[in-house]
Amino acid sequence: MQLRTATLDDADAISALLRALAPRLLDDPDSEAARPFLQSLAAEAVRERLACPRHATWVAVDASVLCGVLVLRDGRHLYHLFVRADRQRRGIAHALWAAMLAHLPCPSAESDAPEGITVNAAPAALRFYQGLGFLATDALQYRQGTRFVPMRWRRPR
Repeated sequence: MQLRTATLDDADAISALLRALAPRLLDDPDSEAARPFLQSLAAEAVRERLACPRHATWVAVDASVLCGVLVLRDGRHLYHLFVRADRQRRGIAHALWAAMLAHLPCPSAESDAPEGITVNAAPAALRFYQGLGFLATDALQYRQGTRFVPMRWRRPR
């Protein structure tokens, strides 16, 4: 498996991966409430994020197939962390997380490096994020047809 920074050429494959997993995250994928979320998964929206300096994106590629993606927004918010359904439970998400952490600057008294990372975790992913050291910061939320628990990870000192 290869872990690398995503390029604009990955936009269609990233979008396909995200859209394939979206029904698992939505109460009703056909609802009006879900429309903004689904639009954010379209290839054009992915291309915009890939071109935006606020978003850092890593992908996992196995046998020439894009099988995982991690997007970090503003160095502080885990915007996406998804692995293809047929490649889950193989350590790909952990590998993407480790690759992203390796690129984060270490916080110091003089730096503005992030002290923590937030995520809006789908209920089915809570145990995974807890295993990484994330803690819930609020109760279950509902937005754009999705349910999630806001969580925060703090870098060990």
